[in-house]
Amino acid sequence: MFLFGIPGLVLYLGLYYGIPIFQRIGLPELFLFPFFLWLPIIPLLPISIILFKREKIEQLNLSLKKRFRLDRVTKRD
Repeated sequence: MFLFGIPGLVLYLGLYYGIPIFQRIGLPELFLFPFFLWLPIIPLLPISIILFKREKIEQLNLSLKKRFRLDRVTKRD
């Protein structure tokens, strides 16, 4: 809940309160909407890498490619 609750709250606050505030300043919605969508996602990348390193200590044969399921895209996909 912690890893998804805080980004969800940031997303909610950004979309419902942040966008109108910045629109009043004069910034276009075209740039504000993607900004507030990516804002809560950006901190999740370093957190996921830190948690991967902790998990790797317990499972020595775990690789980054295997953990994040970074497989080649096939024609079927």
